[in-house]
Amino acid sequence: SLALDANQLEARNAVAVIEAQRGDLESARKALVALVNDYPGEAQPHTNLGYVQYLMGDYAGSAQTLRRATNSAGHQGHRDHQGHRGRRGHGVENQT
Repeated sequence: SLALDANQLEARNAVAVIEAQRGDLESARKALVALVNDYPGEAQPHTNLGYVQYLMGDYAGSAQTLRRATNSAGHQGHRDHQGHRGRRGHGVENQT
């Protein structure tokens, strides 16, 4: 269960990435919106949300979300995001 996962951020992000890769952009968007609300200081979910918004044609929303991702990354001290699933050239996760 995701609720019992100690790395809930990474697990939930991975689920959203898989949804986006399968083409279910609306489900991915909803999952990522919830994730950025739960983890507002984390850059990766913002980046993925921005990319999904871009794929959905919401260019203004995408630009705004990606700016927030950049601001979040600056406040994290450029944390290392190793260990995230889907980091092997599969679109959404690689958009940092």
